[in-house]
Amino acid sequence: DEEEPSLLPDGYTQKEYIQSSGTQYIDTLFKHNQNTRVVMDVQATETPTANVWVFEGRISTSKARHGVFFHQAGANKWYGDYSGQRKEFSSVTSTERLSIDFNKNVLSINGESVTFTSDTFQSTVNLILLAANTNGTIAGRASARLYSCKIYDNGTLIRDFIPCTNPSGVAGLYDVAGNAFYANAGTGNFTAG
Repeated sequence: DEEEPSLLPDGYTQKEYIQSSGTQYIDTLFKHNQNTRVVMDVQATETPTANVWVFEGRISTSKARHGVFFHQAGANKWYGDYSGQRKEFSSVTSTERLSIDFNKNVLSINGESVTFTSDTFQSTVNLILLAANTNGTIAGRASARLYSCKIYDNGTLIRDFIPCTNPSGVAGLYDVAGNAFYANAGTGNFTAG
């Protein structure tokens, strides 16, 4: 069997996932809107003891939000946020691996779907992976394994993140759509598995 050729540049090593201990996150450098789609494969490594996000960007807790989070303080469930709306996922457990497809105003997690009322918005803050960005304040960091993430802007693939280590051995995500390495924007280091 021949190995598939790597999509990554020389010196980068593809990994199955990168894992956050709860202090790391990725800044996608993309400001989302109502036409954003996020497709993510992620798994929390422990049951959250506080609210944690697998991705989020919002101007405030009610404006221009687009994210998925575990609401520990509420019903111990995963929720989706879209613009000023929030919907609960009743069948998804805290640490199960999540196949997320948040396509504009329709969110599907592991086959359970919800539809939000369409809205028009443009965020002024970047979409963040493995945490929440509320008008520049980063909080709700998740302890999780991130297997893959794709971001589309109105149907165009703009981020295609692959877990990897760079030539220096630093774990992060390589965006094969934009040919750029995204390192941890928080503290500590991702581990690669």
